[in-house]
Amino acid sequence: MAKPRIKITIFGNMEILRHLQIIGKVSLKDRPGRIVKKRQQWYLHQFAKQQPDLNYRNAELRQNMKDVLKFWMDRKVDGFRMDAVPYLVEQQSFADEPLSNNPNADPDDYEYLTHTFTSDQPETFDVIYEWREFIDEYNKEHSNEDPRVLMAEAYTDIDNTMRYYGDETRDGAHFPFNFLFITELNKTSTAEDIVAVVNKWLSKMPEGRTANWVLGNHDNHRVATRFGPERVDGMNMLNALLPGIMVTYNGEEIGQENGEVTYDEGEDPSACKAPVEDFDKISRDFERTPFHWDDSVNAGFNEGAKPWLPVSEKYKTTNLAAQSVSGLESHYQIYKELLQIRQKPAFVNGPLTIAALSENVIGFTREVANGDSYLVLINIGSSQEPINLTTFPSVKTNVKVVIGSVNSNKKD
Repeated sequence: MAKPRIKITIFGNMEILRHLQIIGKVSLKDRPGRIVKKRQQWYLHQFAKQQPDLNYRNAELRQNMKDVLKFWMDRKVDGFRMDAVPYLVEQQSFADEPLSNNPNADPDDYEYLTHTFTSDQPETFDVIYEWREFIDEYNKEHSNEDPRVLMAEAYTDIDNTMRYYGDETRDGAHFPFNFLFITELNKTSTAEDIVAVVNKWLSKMPEGRTANWVLGNHDNHRVATRFGPERVDGMNMLNALLPGIMVTYNGEEIGQENGEVTYDEGEDPSACKAPVEDFDKISRDFERTPFHWDDSVNAGFNEGAKPWLPVSEKYKTTNLAAQSVSGLESHYQIYKELLQIRQKPAFVNGPLTIAALSENVIGFTREVANGDSYLVLINIGSSQEPINLTTFPSVKTNVKVVIGSVNSNKKD
């Protein structure tokens, strides 16, 4: 298939672009307009200059993008993760975006304005719905193959996020990523905070849709760093045993923490353009260092060539090979057990009853009629405590521990 021709939006002068700031903290010289000298015209880029914004109001462009989807589906990809979807379409008027009045934002910062005209436009949802329709049609025509899936990455408010599922007449993404564990929780969060976040997603989710749970990704510090290595098993239990899709970022299965990256070693464009003193605050390189396969050179990532980002010093003690030893209790072994047990009928079809049993203990049940019932208890505190289980009347005295965390003394 020939490479599709892509048209971009070209704006005629810099004044039209004065109401925008590029995503991230950058200087004025990196504002989101770039001139094409040959044409003596400007183009918009809300992200890096190598990523011009496309004109999704153009019918030919939208067809071009469907051709791209088909190109990859014909090559047997399983699906698509649509990145930064709130910024697909901009308002046509080019009106100035209002000031945010954020006292901590400088005029050059993205947070200096409220981006009502350059994100979450109604037409953006139409594009996602259109792609879903196209993928569904492809799935019907290739019913002998595994169906392709459409996922949407959208850092936006909860109501807009839910719109990416679809509306009353059209399907959108199979699921928009649920980032609430990332954006609303941290190591100081209580059991009530965690339960509230779970209920927030489930109560807002449209009927008939599928939930999903995300602990971390390439844009945020690793879960073992954000919550502490001692909580990795508990967080993976939440991720695996709540109803819906479990999304894992590489390294979470072994409790891998952030790596160590200096300013000179950094590659994240937004951080490298920022002042040196802001690097640690802005950079996403720490969560992007190579996966720890074993304790050999470069953690087994390669045979010794300098990687794009440096390997963390922690790889000698935290690596997959060390945690894969048969009979050894490890984050990885527990992760594998979770993958097995989540296939049980109670976790596939059973309703969820969840509660904060104390400041530090979360409890929830999953159960189906005429089948096994499961109680999950997660202690995010640093000490043992007695728990009253009357919240869960179906839990009897004849219980058996089937999975315990590395730190638990309750193994059977």
